[in-house]
Amino acid sequence: LATAAALLLAGCAGSSGPEASETPAAAHCMDVSSGSQSDGVTVEGDFGAATTVTFTAPLEATELERTVVIEGDGETTQAGDDVNAIVSAYSGTTGEQVFSQPATITAGDDSVFEAFLAGIDCVPTGSRTVTVAPASTLYGDEGNETIGVAPGETMVIVADVQESWKNSPERRADTWPQGQHITWTFPGNDRIEGKTLTLEWADG
Repeated sequence: LATAAALLLAGCAGSSGPEASETPAAAHCMDVSSGSQSDGVTVEGDFGAATTVTFTAPLEATELERTVVIEGDGETTQAGDDVNAIVSAYSGTTGEQVFSQPATITAGDDSVFEAFLAGIDCVPTGSRTVTVAPASTLYGDEGNETIGVAPGETMVIVADVQESWKNSPERRADTWPQGQHITWTFPGNDRIEGKTLTLEWADG
C-alpha cells in the first residue's frame, strides 16, 4: 500500500494542489457541514478498530459533506495541530474499501487534500467523522491508479480522530513546564512501544 503521504498529499497524486498558507495556525474552521449523503452512510465497528461501512452505491457527490457520527469529549482540533487519526477510504462507485491506515494530518495544511482535512478539522478528539468527497476535493479527473480510484470518482472517508498535538512554539511554551522533565509513553508504536522517552526543556 502507498504511504500515508502519497495518499493524503495533493502534490503526491500528480496535482500541484493549492498553495500552502503562510499562517495555517491562524486559519478558521473549514466551511463544511453534514448533508443527506454523509448522513446516509452507516458505520459499524468500535472506535479505532476495523469498520464496516454501508451506503447506497454508486454515490456521486458535487459538494463536500461531513457528518460527526461519534462526538468525542477531548480537546477540539484546530489549524496547526498535528492530528493522529485512523483514516479509511471507500469507493463511492462500488462501496469497497480502498485503504485503511493510521495517519498524522496537520489541520489547516493546504498541501493535504481538502477531503482528508475535513475529517479531522475542528472536532473533539475521540470523534468519528464520515466525509463524502467529490473528486474535486481529492484525486480529481486523474484519479489515483495506484490504489484503484477512477478518474472523477467520489470517495467516502471515515476518520477516527485519536489525538491532537499542539504544533506551534507559542503553544508549546504555554503547555510544557519549563525547567522540568516531561515523560511520555507511546503505546501502539512498534518502534518504541514499551519504552519511555524523557524530554527536558531547553531554551532556543
